[in-house]
Amino acid sequence: MSTSLTAPRLGAVLPGPRSWLRARPWLQGLLVAPGGLPHDLPHGVGGIYVLLYHGVEASHVAGLRSHLEALVDRGRFLSWDDVVTAVQEPESIPAGPLFCLSFDDGHKEWVDRVLPLLQEHNLPATFFLATDRVVTGTSRTSLTWRDCAELVGAGMAIGSHTVTHRRLTGLSDAEASYELTGSKEIIEQRLGLQVRDFSYPFGLPGLDYTARHREMASAAGYRSAASALPGRMERGHSVFDLRRCGLSPAWPVLAMRKRVHE
Repeated sequence: MSTSLTAPRLGAVLPGPRSWLRARPWLQGLLVAPGGLPHDLPHGVGGIYVLLYHGVEASHVAGLRSHLEALVDRGRFLSWDDVVTAVQEPESIPAGPLFCLSFDDGHKEWVDRVLPLLQEHNLPATFFLATDRVVTGTSRTSLTWRDCAELVGAGMAIGSHTVTHRRLTGLSDAEASYELTGSKEIIEQRLGLQVRDFSYPFGLPGLDYTARHREMASAAGYRSAASALPGRMERGHSVFDLRRCGLSPAWPVLAMRKRVHE
C-alpha cells in the first residue's frame, strides 16, 4: 500500500527537506495552513502547549504578535519552571489551556525584536543557546553574551542547545557528551547562572536523538530536555521528552492552528 507524504511529513522524515522548508517559512506556512481548517486554537481543553520559535525577521514581528495575541486570549502563559513542575506534580495543571514560549539557536533579534514584544505582553520565555553561535564583544549581526545577559536581566530563562548544533544521532557518545556538557559549562561561566534545561538539536525522537541521549542529558545534570515533537502535554509526561510545537512567525494564525489545537 502506497503512502502519500505531504511536504510537512517529508520534513519530519528527511533532514534535507526539513532544512529547505525552514529556509522558506512563508512557503511552509502556506503548506501547513490548510491543515488548520478543521481545528480551533485551544480554549476548552486543559494541558500544556509549548511553542518553539527560532529567529524573527523584521517583517515577521507583526506575525509573532498575532500569534501571541491569539493565544493570550485563550489561556495563560507559564514559565519553563512552571512547565517542569506541572508535568511532574500530581494535580498541578489547572483547568484550561496553558502555553509556554521557547526560542532555539541564538539570534540577534531575540533582544532587538522579541524581548520588547514579550515585555509588551508581560510574557516569560526560555532561550536555548547553541553556544558556538554566541560571540564575545559587540556585534551588529550576531547574538552576544551581553545580549544574553540582557535577556536574563529582563527575567527570561536560558537553556542549553549544545555547542555546535550537530544532530546527536550522528555523533559518538564522547562527542555527544561534549555537546551536552560543554554548552552547559560555557553558559554557566559566561552568565553566572545554573543551566538546568536542554533542547535537542532538530528535536525529533528516534531521528535526531534517542533514549541514550535522554540518559546522557540526565547524567549531565539537566532536569529537563525538550524535543520538537508537537502536541499537548499533561501531568505525567516525561521531562526528558517535553513536546514543543514548532512555529514560524511568518506563518498565518491558520497555520499555527495546525500545530497548536485542541
